[in-house]
Amino acid sequence: MVKSVDIDEAVVKQLEAIAKARAISVRSLMREILTQAARDTVPLCCPARFIQKTHDFGSHVEAPWTLLAELESEEHVQKYAKK
Repeated sequence: MVKSVDIDEAVVKQLEAIAKARAISVRSLMREILTQAARDTVPLCCPARFIQKTHDFGSHVEAPWTLLAELESEEHVQKYAKK
């Protein structure tokens, strides 16, 4: 169990002002803040699952070799040689 924490002086002053405005102790305020933060935070042990979206561009190639053979065909070379 952690009994002490190093906090910047500016943060301590803000916490004291908030605690005074709410008429509670700084210790109670810290406990509330830390409890709320622990509740709202996603656990570090379980990162979000990455999902890659895929897009269909209308090309359905069974094997890359069939596409390569088609691109190297005489008909293809003649058709696109002029461009």
